[in-house]
Amino acid sequence: MNQQLTNQRIFPLGIILFEKEQSYLHIFEPKYLQLIKDALNSDYTFAIPYVEDGVLTEVASLVKVKQIVKRYPNGTFDIAIEGLGNYFMDMIHSGDKLYETADISRINTDTISGITLTTLFQMFMEKKENIEMDDERFKLSYIASRLPLNVQERFNFLNTPRVTSKQKFLITQIRFQLFISEIECRMEYNFSLN
Repeated sequence: MNQQLTNQRIFPLGIILFEKEQSYLHIFEPKYLQLIKDALNSDYTFAIPYVEDGVLTEVASLVKVKQIVKRYPNGTFDIAIEGLGNYFMDMIHSGDKLYETADISRINTDTISGITLTTLFQMFMEKKENIEMDDERFKLSYIASRLPLNVQERFNFLNTPRVTSKQKFLITQIRFQLFISEIECRMEYNFSLN
């Protein structure tokens, strides 16, 4: 995927999607109806810059329209979208469209995790989903997408500048999840004894 994209359509929202994650949007504002129609007439993509407490941040998710789920008589519609990657917004442009565009640069989350993170993530996934992991699934972005991170934690992960700091962040999150899982197991065992 391109490291930099220019004049990418932007649709600011309070969500962050990682690669291959899916979500649904109800499109009703005129500028975003125009944005989605333009996306459907070209490459189906647009960026969703994360909005935190009403303020536009530089972190964005590049997404692709997968499907128009439903069209309504008033011209609005519901769409299914899928994350393609995460980017920083470099510069915002206003043009002749109702919506704005931005130049965006890819955030490095394709790095393969280190041994500690890989081992912890395998333990986490085996506990949660009873599946074995293949080497393809040890990218930092994939690991982050599988953890129950809230939107603020996703933002913090993506906004962390160094790969080693991103790895430490994920290690802390996984250790916490494994701790919670262990407590849940103990509680379940204690309740069954009573």
